[in-house]
Amino acid sequence: MKTTKLIPLALTFAFISILSTSCNQQKKEHGHDHTGEGAHQHTNETKPGDLSFKDANLKAAFDQYELLRIALTETDFDKSKSSALILQTVVKKVEGNEKVLAATQAIANAGTIDAQRLAFSDLTNNLTALIKGNLSSGELYLAHCPMALDNTGAYWITQVNEIKNPYFGDMMLKCGTVKETLN
Repeated sequence: MKTTKLIPLALTFAFISILSTSCNQQKKEHGHDHTGEGAHQHTNETKPGDLSFKDANLKAAFDQYELLRIALTETDFDKSKSSALILQTVVKKVEGNEKVLAATQAIANAGTIDAQRLAFSDLTNNLTALIKGNLSSGELYLAHCPMALDNTGAYWITQVNEIKNPYFGDMMLKCGTVKETLN
C-alpha cells in the first residue's frame, strides 16, 4: 500500500525535474542565458525613472501590466484578477485598446490561474504591439518561455533584464530568455 502512494509522488518529482532540465538545456542550446553570470541586469530602483512613453495613458497601462505580471509570477490568483480589473480601467484611455481590453477581461473572468496565464499571453502580444514605437526613453525587454502554455511558448514584457517567469511562477521561475529589447 505504501508503494502505491509513493509512485504518484515520484512521478511528480520526475516530471518537474524533466521540465526544469529541458528549459535549462534549451537556454544553453540557443546561447541565451540571461539569468546567469555576465547578464546585464537592472534593479527596479534604477530603471523605472528612465522609462517614458509618448502617451502617458500607455505608461499607466504598462505600470499596471507590470503589477499583473508580478502577481502571476507569484501565482496569486486574487491579486492577478484585481490587477487585470485595474488595468482594464486604465487601458480604456489608450487608443487602439480593443484587443487589450478583451484580454484583461478574460484574465478577470478566468476561474483558474492557468486560465489567467493563457489570457496573459494574449494581453502581452497585444500590449507589445501598442508599446512598439511609443517609448520616448528607456527600454523594455520581451522575454519568452518556450515551455509555457503546453510547450507552444509565450512572451511577457519586463522592465528588468532578468527572467522571472509569470507562466510557471516558483515552479520554473528562471525558465526563459530575453528575445528582444524594445526601445
